[in-house]
Amino acid sequence: MDSNVFEKVISELTLAVDGQYPRPWTCDFKEPLKAEGMILGFNQARKYSSNDLTHEEFMDYHFGRCGTSYDLYNRLNPDPSPTRENIAKLAKQLDRKVLESDVYCYSSRKSKDLSASGREIGRKLAHTVIAGVAPKFMIVYGAKPEKAFWKELQKSGAVIEKTEALSEQNVTAFRLKLDRARLNANFSGSFDTLVLFIPSLSLPQWNKWKWEAPAVFTRVEDLLQTID
Repeated sequence: MDSNVFEKVISELTLAVDGQYPRPWTCDFKEPLKAEGMILGFNQARKYSSNDLTHEEFMDYHFGRCGTSYDLYNRLNPDPSPTRENIAKLAKQLDRKVLESDVYCYSSRKSKDLSASGREIGRKLAHTVIAGVAPKFMIVYGAKPEKAFWKELQKSGAVIEKTEALSEQNVTAFRLKLDRARLNANFSGSFDTLVLFIPSLSLPQWNKWKWEAPAVFTRVEDLLQTID
C-alpha cells in the first residue's frame, strides 16, 4: 500500500465536520499501515474539536510526525474512559500492532446521538482504513457494533467470501475475503481477514461479563495464532 496515497485519502476524509475531526484510529506506534489488526466499537464518545488543534497537527499525530495518535488522545483526554482502558487491556494482551477504531469513525456523546451526516462520513472513513490497512484480523466488541459492522459491509458489497470458523460462548469468528475497491475506490485487490466478535468493552454491558473477560481475551489470543 502506497503510504502517500493512503495519507491523502485519510486527510480528505478527516477534515472538520460540524466542529470535529473524524477520528480514524488510535494507536501507540507511528506507522498505521504496519498494523496487523483492528479493534472496532460502534463510534467514539470523545470528540477531537477543531478548536483544539489544526488539521495539520491532527494528521501529524496520526502519521507519526508528532508523537502518535495515542499521544494525541492523552493530550485531549487526560482521563481515559473505562472503554478506552478495556480496549488497552485487550491490545496489551494481544501484543500486536493494532489500530483501535470504530464501525463509524465519528464522535457523539452517546451512540444513539450519532447524526446521519456523522454516520455517513464515519462509515466512509472506517471502510477506507480497513481497505488501506487490509488487516489480518478485526475484533468487534458489542452487539450493536456487530450488527452495524455486517450492515455496512453488506451495503458496500465488499464481501467476496464468508466462512464461519467457529461459534462458542462469548466468541464468534468468521473468515472473510474483502474487495478493497468496494470499501474505497482508491484501492484495488482483495484480502483475507479473521473477524472475531466478543461482548462489549463499554459500560454498562462490560459489568455483566467482565469476570469472564480474561478467558475471552486468551481465547482471542489463541485464535489469532491461526493467522500466523
